[in-house]
Amino acid sequence: MSVPTTLYSRPTGSRSLLNNQVIYLAPKERKKVLAKFCNGDTKLRHEVETLIKAEEENHGQLAEAVESAALEKMETRQSIITLSTDFGTIDYFVGTMKGAILSINPGAKIIDITHEIPPQDISSASFTLRACYRNFPKKTIFVAVVDPGVGSNRKAILVETEDYYFIAPDNGLLSFIFDEATDFRVYELTNEKFFKHPISHTFHGRDIFAPVAAHLSNSFKANVFGNETQNFVRLEENKPRKVSEKEVEAEIIHIDRFGNLITNLAQKDLPENFTLEINGTKIEKMQSFFAEAEKGELFMILGSAGFLEVVAFQDSAVNILSAKTGQKITVTVLA
Repeated sequence: MSVPTTLYSRPTGSRSLLNNQVIYLAPKERKKVLAKFCNGDTKLRHEVETLIKAEEENHGQLAEAVESAALEKMETRQSIITLSTDFGTIDYFVGTMKGAILSINPGAKIIDITHEIPPQDISSASFTLRACYRNFPKKTIFVAVVDPGVGSNRKAILVETEDYYFIAPDNGLLSFIFDEATDFRVYELTNEKFFKHPISHTFHGRDIFAPVAAHLSNSFKANVFGNETQNFVRLEENKPRKVSEKEVEAEIIHIDRFGNLITNLAQKDLPENFTLEINGTKIEKMQSFFAEAEKGELFMILGSAGFLEVVAFQDSAVNILSAKTGQKITVTVLA
């Protein structure tokens, strides 16, 4: 098969590459064009060259085969990377993490989950990520940086599950994955080839976590970043505790920006009839939506994260009840 050295314009509306064109590669042009097309991705280049050879031997449709393979690889290179931090948005921290990612993979799609986690609040970061990760496409890379131990001997880890990747300091932030995933692998990030140098003792988000996420989005396997480990921090899941036949001790695990109190009580933990007590105030009413209540009225509702919440309609439950994260609360079972 003689492959023409031309650019063939695809019909408008078709999926295509390189400014709506597909390159039909002649042997003498191949080196120059492949170098630009594959952008330093030697694995992709090898696969495209293999396809070209196979197409020439089989007299198939070269452009379609190259385009299909390249699109698949480009989708991998453009993996979604999410960021969750306690950095806020006033300083340069978040922006420089994004810059570190895009310097390695300009095609990465970066999603901000939040940068307003309370400073150094590992449990809040864990709750936030747990509440939303299942809503993302498979193979999303989640980067979470709430890191009181930055610069110490705490490890940096990458967790690979069947559907997702998680990159974070090894401080218990990812414990929910260890509880929920049926199959996972944990790798300690030790291969400094994939880090930004020099490595700051105060900003591993920029120098370790962001670069590793970017390289991972460029089709690197998880095990190239370090060895698999069984030695990682796994915090005990905070479950409601039965203290008597009629009482259960629960806990406030998160307070959202509306002042709603999210507890660790899932629907399966709730008796048929019960009251909840916080700081001497009993909450008895259970609602199915917010506007069922009167303004300022306290009530309970099953929230979108799957946990029981204490809410004040058009008001702040945390202010009314003077509650705080980590506070114990009492569930009383009614006859």
